[in-house]
Amino acid sequence: MKLEYKSKYYYTDYAKIYREKGSFYNVNENPTLVVLKPTLNCIANCKHCNPRSKKFSTNKRISLLEYDKLLKKLKIMGTEQICISGGEPLIYKDIVKLVRLITKNGLKASLNTNGWFLNFNMFKELMNAGLLCINLSIDSPRAEEHDKLRALDGLFDRAISQIKECKESDIPFKLNLRMVLSKYNYKEISEMIDLANNIKSDILSIDMIEADSKEKNFLLDSNQINDFKNNYVPELIKKINSLDINENLKSYNIKQVKDFFNTEFNNIKNFENGFYWPDDTIKRKCDIPSSFMIIEGDGMVLPCNAVEYNREYIIGNILETEIEELWKSEEWKNFRNKKMDFCRECPMNMSYMIVFNDDKIERDCKIEKFTTKKIENMIKINKNNDYYEERKEEYFKFFNKGNEFIDKISKKYPIDSLEYKTEFLYPNFFDKMDSNKIIFESYSNASEYYSLRQLLGRPEKFEKQLEIFDFMEENLSKNSIVMDYGCCVGDFSILFARMGYKVLAIDLDIDTFNFAKKRFVDRNLDITCYSVLEDMKLPKLFQKVNFIFCRDVLEHTVNPLEVLTFFYKTLTEDGYMYISTMNPGEEIYIGAEHLEDTIKKAQSREYKEFFEKHFISLGIHGLYKKRI
Repeated sequence: MKLEYKSKYYYTDYAKIYREKGSFYNVNENPTLVVLKPTLNCIANCKHCNPRSKKFSTNKRISLLEYDKLLKKLKIMGTEQICISGGEPLIYKDIVKLVRLITKNGLKASLNTNGWFLNFNMFKELMNAGLLCINLSIDSPRAEEHDKLRALDGLFDRAISQIKECKESDIPFKLNLRMVLSKYNYKEISEMIDLANNIKSDILSIDMIEADSKEKNFLLDSNQINDFKNNYVPELIKKINSLDINENLKSYNIKQVKDFFNTEFNNIKNFENGFYWPDDTIKRKCDIPSSFMIIEGDGMVLPCNAVEYNREYIIGNILETEIEELWKSEEWKNFRNKKMDFCRECPMNMSYMIVFNDDKIERDCKIEKFTTKKIENMIKINKNNDYYEERKEEYFKFFNKGNEFIDKISKKYPIDSLEYKTEFLYPNFFDKMDSNKIIFESYSNASEYYSLRQLLGRPEKFEKQLEIFDFMEENLSKNSIVMDYGCCVGDFSILFARMGYKVLAIDLDIDTFNFAKKRFVDRNLDITCYSVLEDMKLPKLFQKVNFIFCRDVLEHTVNPLEVLTFFYKTLTEDGYMYISTMNPGEEIYIGAEHLEDTIKKAQSREYKEFFEKHFISLGIHGLYKKRI
């Protein structure tokens, strides 16, 4: 997958356009930037962060599957970039998986971090997952001052040494050094520029302090503001002019520096008291709630940053209401129109970025969503072989058949025709359903044809499962045990083994299964095989499994409830199951329409109640989680 990223700048000439018609950016009401906060926990204890909420409102947590569904919806709604923040997001146990989900869903991923956990191994994992931009919080170029502001000894040295190692690698990514401006560090911006250059940062963002109008712990007083404007801004302009950057960037940077504490626009007393805007016109000018949202780890949706402090205008919860519905709701529409009293204290439209490098980065990412072609390549013996021809060759060798046999059957009975199924695949099946022995013999006698049907010209059989394979890759570790129940010719067992899982392949003790075993050996795959008898009696397993894959099998069993009970007992407590037939309720899908008994069983109250009591639907067709 090819990834591209170019930094966006959020500075606008607010002093000039504040009194003009329209808003700052005149956006089209698409949530182009969404901030996800999977955790609010943090190893640091930054004093300027204290006014924010430090805990979730509910005990719920968004699962990875729910994040995946959310990201798909956001993509449709026009979202372009996801910023993962916190708290400290690197504390979140599934941070790499979340970044990978963002990338897979065609969105650009950035990350806010204090750098404590950003060791090189973590960095490589994040890059491999598709992360494009790191926003590193550094509030002072001096270790002692920075660590004091963040209340964590050793943070500065650790963060800087680790980010240097990351930048010295050959992996392209954007680095944004973020500084919260306060009375403790306003004299140090020039040194921050030196630090940014030293660690090869692309941008130095300088953010005004938020929500300090009452305590005034960080706000500059009038004397400090004048000191900054008179004595430090000229020094910054000289510094910028001396930088080895293009002239356009120099002009852009100088314009912003001159705009710090613009007392022609807003009087100095307002700045001193934490009011960044001269009046309530800011409520009309601000576009943020029309192009942005924050989604916290418990599902709460905030229309702008300021709501993190007052908690009064939370729009809703995505675990209870669809995000599209919340975005279009009257509550959100009213907030966009009216905003709130806090708006004058919010500096989000007054952020500054000193840009050193605005070149677009490009890099290849190992992430690749599952496609039929990808699966074909994974299940072949040799990646250079032709998919169709290799499968024919395997079949011919094992069953001692030739092209004339395939041609004869294909001409008289197209592979997917009902005639093929009834006469060749299931001989004597329909008038003998009362006898388990006859059913087994029918399968045994038809196994050559069944193998042929499964192998030849049917790559499309993977299509309905593609989303499942993506889910497995995101939610299962490489040590997971996957059971392929009713593996037939072994395609899926081969795929799961190639994905890095320990595989248990289970099927009837007939030639089809023997053929599958031969295919496993030819590929040097260590797949554990279990044979079951004619009435689908179940193997005695001595281990729990993490995932059960059961495709078009359950409808052929004598007692589906017995099989499902076996599945339930065999799964680990956090185990998943994919079952493509006989799903209850709205997800009912009968793959073998010719088995009338199957349909009756799947629609029975007993079957539905058992299924729903033991398994939880996860919203992807056929995918369930064990209910504890």
